Parts: sequence; structure tokens; C-alpha cells
Amino acid sequence: SKNVVGYIGLSFLGPMHEKTGVASLACYICKPFRRKGYAKEAVTAICKKAISRELCLMRESIFECAYAKSAANIHVIRAGIRTDDIAAQSLVTGCGFQYCGTLHREYWLEESGCVDQDIYEFYDKD
Repeated sequence: SKNVVGYIGLSFLGPMHEKTGVASLACYICKPFRRKGYAKEAVTAICKKAISRELCLMRESIFECAYAKSAANIHVIRAGIRTDDIAAQSLVTGCGFQYCGTLHREYWLEESGCVDQDIYEFYDKD
């Protein structure tokens, strides 16, 4: 099929997160493909590959984009989810993420104003 189902990715939010191995998860599934298991399959796969060090770093700047030859050093995957997004919360908990807490008034949405964000983490249990 030539349809784009969505996207998924992991990123370090800064140098400290890269050094400590804490990556942030981003996932979006296009409306026609939701509730079909694509998000769970993608989140489960990327978490497994990240924790088992099967992912490589990609460095990007305005001058170049290159893949590192070393594995990404990821120990924790963090997901920030709006407190009212029950579907996303169910997704990550179903993939093994643990609830860690709530950040109040974390970001601004034009339609809602300030919203809270729940934080979930996935980590290697060993």
C-alpha cells in the first residue's frame, strides 16, 4: 500500500538526556488507521529495539545529516501525554510504560489554553 499510516520516533531533548540515555517518544497515527493496532505494534517495536541497542543515532544540522556508526545509548523512553488523552495513555501502559507523574500547565494549546501532561516511562527492567 502507498498510504502513510503515521510516524514514530525517538529523540533526545538535549545533551543531558543523551548522556543519561533518556529518549522521548513521539507517535502519530493518521485517522483512517487508528484503532487497528498499528500504534501498539510500532511503539512495542521501537522500544524493544531501543532498549536492546539496535537503533543508531542520526545527527542532523543545517550543514549535514548523517547516521552515527554507534548504537544509541537508550535506557529510558519517556512519553508525555495530555491528561485527557485516554487512548494514548492506554496505548503506552499496554506497551509496558509506567506512570511517573503529572506536569501541570506544561504547554499551551490554542483551543484549550494551558494543559497538563502525564509522564510515562519505559525502561529495561534488568
